Amino acid sequence: MNRIVLSLFLFFVLLCTPVFSAEMAEGTVIFFKNGFFSRPIARHTGSHMCHVAIVLYEDGRHWAYEAAPGGVQRTLLSTYLEKTVRRQRFRRSLEVYYVQPDVPYTGEELAKMKKYANSHIGRPYSLRGWLVNREVIGMHCSHYVGDMISQTGRINSAHWKESPISLYRKLTE
Repeated sequence: MNRIVLSLFLFFVLLCTPVFSAEMAEGTVIFFKNGFFSRPIARHTGSHMCHVAIVLYEDGRHWAYEAAPGGVQRTLLSTYLEKTVRRQRFRRSLEVYYVQPDVPYTGEELAKMKKYANSHIGRPYSLRGWLVNREVIGMHCSHYVGDMISQTGRINSAHWKESPISLYRKLTE
C-alpha cells in the first residue's frame, strides 16, 4: 500500500513539476496571459498579455530575467518555472507562452543582452513610465526585455511604451 501511495505521489510531483528542456533556446521569452494584473493592462493595451521574462544562461546555469514588483531581478529558471506552476494552480486562467528566437542569437548578441540585463539588476520596478508616457527611474517587464533584445538590433524597442502584447507581436510576426 505504501509503495502505491509513494508511486502516485511521485507521479503527481513529476507531472506537476516543470522540467527545463534543453531545447529551450537561450533568449526564449516567456509571456504570461490572464495574470493578476491583466485587467488593468488590458484597459491600456486591448490585450490580457500581462508579463514577460527572458531566459539566459550564465555561470553554467539557466536564469529567468524579469522586471517585477521588487525590482529587476534574475531567478534560477528551475525556481521560476516552479513558481509558474504554483501561479497556474492559483489562477487557472493563467496561460504561459514560450517564444524562441527563429534564428539562434550569436555569441556577440548574447553578450550584449547579458551586459544590458545585468546592468539593470536591482533597478526599481514601475509601470509609471508606461502610464505617463515618459522615461522614469523604474522599468516594467516588457520595457526591460524589449530593451534587452533591442541590444541585438533584431527589434526596435518602444522602451517605456513597450507592452507585453507589442513585444509579443514584434517577436512573432
